[in-house]
Amino acid sequence: MERKIAGLLIALVLGAGATNAEGRKHLVLNVERVWSIHLEMTGEEWDAIQPVGQGATLFGFPSPPPPTTTPSPTKDRHVSAFGVEFPWGVATLTTEGKSYRVGIRFKGNSAYTSARRGLKRPFKIDFDRIDADQRFHGLKALNLNNNALDPTQLRESLAYAIFRAFGVPASRTAWAEVTLSIPGRYDREYLGLYTIVEEVDKTFLKDRFGKSSGLLLKP
Repeated sequence: MERKIAGLLIALVLGAGATNAEGRKHLVLNVERVWSIHLEMTGEEWDAIQPVGQGATLFGFPSPPPPTTTPSPTKDRHVSAFGVEFPWGVATLTTEGKSYRVGIRFKGNSAYTSARRGLKRPFKIDFDRIDADQRFHGLKALNLNNNALDPTQLRESLAYAIFRAFGVPASRTAWAEVTLSIPGRYDREYLGLYTIVEEVDKTFLKDRFGKSSGLLLKP
């Protein structure tokens, strides 16, 4: 029985990849693909995106005190549920032989705090932050999730695939092997295997519901 259940779940993951209409439209996001992504930043930009604050624990994870500055209304920085300030910076993302100048910041709550002492931290990538017209296979943003609390590296993709298999609008996913270069510090340093997760934004709404207007909430 356990083998049958496992086989069914694997079939759901693969079946929710490039074989359906969603997968065909965004071949960039399907679970049968592992992307190679290289991030390159100056030392100044790397230092600038380091989160503000460190501190006590919350649910067993280090959590900083409330930020002392107010986030910019132009999204210069993001404040997480744990009260961490994630400043935006600029990086060059290269994949498939093409380079993009992108906005970049760290992201996450427990996924960040449990990995903050290492390099494999979760990232949010904005392709339209530097160039408003720039897109990555039609997408404005991507999330690089580090699966810090998931030794299988499968749970997030599996959960989204199950939702999609039952007709619930949910993010598409893929995987990426990510490397990092910072002159004088890291030279194509391998960060690890990440899960690429589609951003739920106006592009997502337009694709799933035919229009980008409406009430969009993040729980």
